[in-house]
Amino acid sequence: MNYKQLLNRTNLKATPQRLRLLEILGERGHMTIDAIYQTLKVEAPMLSLSTVYNNLATLCEKQIIREVSFAGASQVYELSRGEHAHLICKHCGEILDIAADYNAIKKTLILPAGTVLLEGDLIFSGACAKCAKAIEYVEVA
Repeated sequence: MNYKQLLNRTNLKATPQRLRLLEILGERGHMTIDAIYQTLKVEAPMLSLSTVYNNLATLCEKQIIREVSFAGASQVYELSRGEHAHLICKHCGEILDIAADYNAIKKTLILPAGTVLLEGDLIFSGACAKCAKAIEYVEVA
């Protein structure tokens, strides 16, 4: 993905910090702010935590990245890649993206009268492939 073009399309300056932040999220997927900061700090020791916070906030505002919250876990950031669900491995904590047809899912929901569904996140728990193999899980239908 060309992050420089993506930033330019959203009228954001393609600073080295923003470009590297997007590259890291593209390579590693879901990351906490602390993990992002520690990764960037190795490459740029003078980088401040406030710079990371400010860049994350700006990129979220422009919908280039998303902030995702999971119950009982730190919030993580990910590149905006359209609608998808998440699977959290109960054993190692890995967060995986799962393809999901949100339009089909929305049609099955029964909302209370007068309410409007604006957005939502589908989160499943289970075992990643590595943990499932190690534990010899049998898939539940």
